[in-house]
Amino acid sequence: MNARKRRSDGEQSRANILETALRLFRERGFEETTMRDIASACGLSLGAAYHYFPSKEALVLAYYDRVQARHEEQARIALAGVTQLSARLLAVMTTKLELLQEDRRILQAILQTMLAADQSLSVFSPETSDVRKQSLAIFEEALVCQEIPEEGRPLFARAFWLVHLGFLLYFVNDSSPKQQKTWELMRGSVELFATMAPILGSPMLGPMQGQVVNLLQNAGLMGEPGKVVDSSRA
Repeated sequence: MNARKRRSDGEQSRANILETALRLFRERGFEETTMRDIASACGLSLGAAYHYFPSKEALVLAYYDRVQARHEEQARIALAGVTQLSARLLAVMTTKLELLQEDRRILQAILQTMLAADQSLSVFSPETSDVRKQSLAIFEEALVCQEIPEEGRPLFARAFWLVHLGFLLYFVNDSSPKQQKTWELMRGSVELFATMAPILGSPMLGPMQGQVVNLLQNAGLMGEPGKVVDSSRA
């Protein structure tokens, strides 16, 4: 019983520190907020805060994990029973944007760090590789439909995942009411992608698909960098 209570208290403390940190990141910015600020706002010693999170970066990585877990859950609910490609892609993108709607200020606060190539919080860093793989898996799951052949789904998923990063960057900086411009851009792009999918999946474009796969491999987004891929199996 005591061990269970300690675990519960620890989980509650961890959650409280994370929520407090995210609030301060919104209010002050990521760079301006210190671990001491976070500990003080939680009524904890600095050492106690470091016990749960060794750095601000660890707090943001925990936020990434939480967002990804919630997106997986909500996206799979939205995908249930949906068969049309455009509707499946819309389900994945809509749930992502809805989930982040209230977090735009957090994302603005950490945006520079997210995009920096040499930062652990970069969307392409080794530290975020697990979240990246889980996110890619959801996009690949969205492509389980008749319009996309099974062998082409990994490539299409990664291509659309990269496009979705562009949506998120635009979304964070979109000052239109309720980010309406982002929603319109996303819906129009999904419809365009769904219309072009049968063409892009044509065997005639096999060599081109192979080139794209190799580019993604070398960028660390697909398979082993530098490994030559048979374009017929792209």
